[in-house]
Amino acid sequence: GMTFGSDARLVAAVSAAGGLGTLGTVHYRTPAPVLAQVAAIRAATDRPASLTSMRSAAQWREWSRRT
Repeated sequence: GMTFGSDARLVAAVSAAGGLGTLGTVHYRTPAPVLAQVAAIRAATDRPASLTSMRSAAQWREWSRRT
């Protein structure tokens, strides 16, 4: 993904056009904005999309406890 250049609008547009839109998430400090972006992507297109994450499963669990 283009971590700092992608958002829900771009991801949804790429997916809707037949590509695989990818949301870069490495710059997010908490899970809430990631979840908001995923919700916006799902609302904008029913096509497949992906996200990249540089966090381990343990880090995601820790994040989920804080939100």
